[in-house]
Amino acid sequence: MTFAELKTKAYKFYPAIMIDKYGTHVGRKRFRAYVFYALVILFLTIALEPIINITFLNHFVYQFRGLFFLVFMFWLSLYLLETMYLSYYFRDSDIDFSIAKIILETPESDVTGGFIASRVGQYAMLRLGITAEDLIYFLKNRTDFVTTMEYMIIPDKDNSYISVAEYGKTLLHYDSDLKSFLNQKAISSEIFYGAISWVAKNNIKYREHERWWTKDNLARIPSLGRNWSFGQVYLLEKYGHSIFAEQSYQYLGDKYRLQTKNVNKIEQVLVKETGANLMLISDDHATAMEVVSSFAKEIVNGTVLPELESKRIFVLDGSSLIDSMGQKTNFEVVFQNVLFQAAKAGNVILVIPNMSSFAESANALDADISDILEEALRSSRLQIIAITNARGFHNTLETNADLMRHFEKVVIETLDQHGTVEMLEDQANYLESRNDVFFTYQSLVAVTESADRYFSEGILSDKAADLLFEITPKLVSSGKVLVSKDDVDELVETKTGIPQGEIKEEEKEKLANLEEILHKRVVGQDEAINAVSVALKRARAGITNPKRPLGSFLFLGPTGVGKTETTKALAETYFGDEEKIIRIDMSEFTSDDALDKLIGSFKTDKVGILSSRIREQQYGVLLLDEFEKSTKEVMDLFLQILDEGYFSDGRGEKVNARNLIIIATSNAGSDMIYEAIAEGRDVSRDKDDIINEIINRGIFRPELVNRFDDTIVFHPLAEDHLLKIASLMIAKLNRRLENKGIEVIETSDLMNYLIRVGNDPKFGAREMNRAVQDTIEKLIAERIIDRTIKNGDNVLISEQNGSLEVKTE
Repeated sequence: MTFAELKTKAYKFYPAIMIDKYGTHVGRKRFRAYVFYALVILFLTIALEPIINITFLNHFVYQFRGLFFLVFMFWLSLYLLETMYLSYYFRDSDIDFSIAKIILETPESDVTGGFIASRVGQYAMLRLGITAEDLIYFLKNRTDFVTTMEYMIIPDKDNSYISVAEYGKTLLHYDSDLKSFLNQKAISSEIFYGAISWVAKNNIKYREHERWWTKDNLARIPSLGRNWSFGQVYLLEKYGHSIFAEQSYQYLGDKYRLQTKNVNKIEQVLVKETGANLMLISDDHATAMEVVSSFAKEIVNGTVLPELESKRIFVLDGSSLIDSMGQKTNFEVVFQNVLFQAAKAGNVILVIPNMSSFAESANALDADISDILEEALRSSRLQIIAITNARGFHNTLETNADLMRHFEKVVIETLDQHGTVEMLEDQANYLESRNDVFFTYQSLVAVTESADRYFSEGILSDKAADLLFEITPKLVSSGKVLVSKDDVDELVETKTGIPQGEIKEEEKEKLANLEEILHKRVVGQDEAINAVSVALKRARAGITNPKRPLGSFLFLGPTGVGKTETTKALAETYFGDEEKIIRIDMSEFTSDDALDKLIGSFKTDKVGILSSRIREQQYGVLLLDEFEKSTKEVMDLFLQILDEGYFSDGRGEKVNARNLIIIATSNAGSDMIYEAIAEGRDVSRDKDDIINEIINRGIFRPELVNRFDDTIVFHPLAEDHLLKIASLMIAKLNRRLENKGIEVIETSDLMNYLIRVGNDPKFGAREMNRAVQDTIEKLIAERIIDRTIKNGDNVLISEQNGSLEVKTE
């Protein structure tokens, strides 16, 4: 569709557009209200003049009457003008009014400039966080101009309606300067489309709100006195409770707005003349109850359809009812009486939670739930909302044709990231109406992505809404109006401890020197340090796959060569604390029940070690020592974790491992590493042969090895490495002695002694650590106790005639 064709369509709105030139619709409405208030004051003045008998009014009463009629005619003219405006504003057309206005005001030589100059365009740019100064600079310095002759919209095949979103998308397609400008602001095409789509949806909602005379809007005006004639439900109060007593209702607050779509589905079913009963299917019971509670909130607010006004929602305690009866006859009689009393009341909606379990429990008493419910389900005076999960529905309820013919099925679908952002748009609109804040579209995307990645417990839409509600008062209290992605990153970083957002100068310097920082703790092992450094930089830059762990490595090599020390250094560097390590000795998980020990068991109701540890510490390093000793089932578990970043525990609940760096260590292939060193070969060049041999021996399967980001082969430590390690250990000892003012002087004699007694190729640095503990630390401890070494002393240790001697300075 060419711009000329769009212009022809836009002329349908021309009178309304001309009226808008002299003031906005909202401004005119406000002015008309002021005129009306003046009219009311004049009327009251004239009407009360004979009563209050004020001399001034007596002299000018006719003038006041004349003024009243003049003001009345003026107000009426404004009203009629607005009526004419609305008649054009709401004309049926396949083009949005806002777009028609932009088209008629756009110069032929600059379509982009016309869009940005419009109120809608400026609002869209604000949603993208682009300032007026940035826009002015862009408009002054661009070289590519899209003319009306070039611009052409290709309408959607399924929907020919041209909205603000369609117009903006096409504009970005033609204007390379605009696209480059947005890229410089880190605004992708998807973000731009999302922001203008949000603006378009708000326009549509505003239009629908203004049409107060439509049947649906009129129907939602609350009635008076409808609930005066309804009866009591004493039995239902005994074997159930009002929805208002549910925690899901008490803690609902403003979150009921999140469930608007699901509530509308419930309404559409419950207003039917026949079959107005609902089977609500959700794998998360809390979410299902939140939907029902949101529906109850809409009833309280008086915003439901007339047929549902004054309805009372009660939740049946099915397990209590069955447990208190004990036998079929008693249960059937009492349950029928509950249903009869609820139907007699005339305004009850009965919620039956866990309907499949309730039906199975009744069946255990030899009672047929469908027979008991038959009369109630056919009654127009009682409506039932049954809640169940998908498994219970398919296994227990779906096959019961007598029961299901009275219910309409509604599935509560969990929102994905795109749906959650759309839901947050409505929440942001609401929060903006209540607080002095303005959300950018990027902030909503950041909230959604952060809720999905960093907060594993709960439903995505709930987690995202909680973050949005949490950030609002913080910014209001700090006086900040514009909510940006950086504000969200700051909140998430505070809550998780994981660096977010733009990399600051101090952190930039640390990342640039990461290898050097890690080498302060890890001697040698350049390949391992380089691989880990690259993984950390990728994770911090935000280019890792968000559906997988932050990084994953398989460390191969003999004992004592630095595999664990590298892990500790990584934790300290990236997470700020070497204690941010979940360490699991896989040699303890070699039995048949190893998987149950790790993830828990539904049968025994025991919590798994792995699942509980990750839930307690979701951000850090997961260290799997002696990984080769794991069972096949355990390795299959980590195959999924490495690939998808999560697993399900014994209860079927999701455990998020996407915020962990996973390191598995193994001594497998150590014989080949020693052989390569003995023959003078470079271990790094034999890496592929070592990995292939490990696979051929059946220690690890190829698909598991390939799931790791990298496999690192650690080489045995040479003498110069051991010398550096000895120096590091003496430095650690001095840090522990620092509070006593004691320092062990590092001498060549001491270092040579440690190299001689602490060098064992089979145990690597562990033998050196043992030598320091068993000789140097033991000797110093004895001398401190016998007062040979005093506070403030410098200690010199040397070897004389095969034994160590201590001198102090």
